[in-house]
Amino acid sequence: MVIDKERVHTNMPKKVTNARILLLNEALEIKKTEVDAEISIKSPDQLQLFLDQEEEMIHNMVNKVIDCGANVVFVQKGIDDIAQHYLAKAGIYAARRVKRAIWKNLHGQQVPRS
Repeated sequence: MVIDKERVHTNMPKKVTNARILLLNEALEIKKTEVDAEISIKSPDQLQLFLDQEEEMIHNMVNKVIDCGANVVFVQKGIDDIAQHYLAKAGIYAARRVKRAIWKNLHGQQVPRS
């Protein structure tokens, strides 16, 4: 099967044989809060801690993808830049904002709306 969807990172494989495909209807990125909130950061160390925690959360999401054994990931929504890096490092092909018609062809049945 040929899917006309560009990979999200140049270091990802261009071609995959014996694909183990994971379909995600959620984003591989940190969700924005529904509530207006402010974070008060008063030092460079606090900023770095915040960024490190955010990267760790994204890395954990990618590790779940890796652990499931997929080597191709189609995501209906977005993929964070850091997640793209970790997926590429693991040799996983990923595409974002994949249309429902492609999902239907891959899944073989109607995909519920999210």
